[in-house]
Amino acid sequence: MAYANDLLLIAPSASAMRKMLIRVCDNFPDEFSVKFNANKSKCLVIQLRSAQLPTGNIGFIIGGNEIEIVDRWPHLRHMITKRLDDDADIMNRRNCMVGISG
Repeated sequence: MAYANDLLLIAPSASAMRKMLIRVCDNFPDEFSVKFNANKSKCLVIQLRSAQLPTGNIGFIIGGNEIEIVDRWPHLRHMITKRLDDDADIMNRRNCMVGISG
């Protein structure tokens, strides 16, 4: 999914994500003179209720640099969390209404 200069990659597994990162973020820029920045990129691993997240470093890389793994991240003004609940998004919107940043 893409919106302006934001790109969202969704994959069913870590190995599928690695393949997609190589195809999209490593090969595409060479052909179209585009650069992806790992420092501006984040990885959000969605945790299903019944599944345990892998422990240790998952290791997603763009251009030789590791992508930071986060528990939540804003996308198109909505807070997306690893558990796909609305709590963080609701709190974020409430704080914006009352003038609290964070």
